Amino acid sequence: MNTKQDNEVQEKYVIPGDKIATTEEYLAGKNTTESGGDILSAVYGTVYFDEANLTVSVINSKKKISAKVGDVVYGQVTKIDRGNAVLNISAIYQTDKGLVPFNKEAMLRLPRPNGRGDDQMSGLAIGDLVRGKISRTGRSLEVSMFGKHFGVLKTLCHRCRNPMVLKDGGLYCDNCERTESRKIADDYGSVMVFGDVNEGK
Repeated sequence: MNTKQDNEVQEKYVIPGDKIATTEEYLAGKNTTESGGDILSAVYGTVYFDEANLTVSVINSKKKISAKVGDVVYGQVTKIDRGNAVLNISAIYQTDKGLVPFNKEAMLRLPRPNGRGDDQMSGLAIGDLVRGKISRTGRSLEVSMFGKHFGVLKTLCHRCRNPMVLKDGGLYCDNCERTESRKIADDYGSVMVFGDVNEGK
């Protein structure tokens, strides 16, 4: 039996690709898509059930989120220059709010090859999807990837753009039969769409 009240906004944040219902239960409403009998979110926001019309929609999030030191973030590397990288953050995980949309750029810090601050960036490429942790706030954000649970979650081959897979502890392209070096997270390849928010060290 359906226990939801009429026109209920469910206090659950979703991101694009998250399953929110099935087509047997509801019709796809605003900011949703259908795939294989499932209704998926097409945007970041909260789930809205219209019981009168049996539709489910997603309301774009308008809440202002402030990043705090220690928050886990997910995003994509957009630039690498002079030993630093720019991370375009798309989602942030906070213990009191869960996973929520967060659109902001941050400076991404990485361990250096010899631990002493070489000019060359270690283990990143433009386009990498990563999990990091806020290390500094203020006028600008800084994110670190220190710790085994932080690093690249998904990346593509630099040559042919096929997804790289784990092989012998490194990243391998089945198409080009070549390897590449990254600072990978301990669950590389098992995260679908920033769905794992484990804060492991």
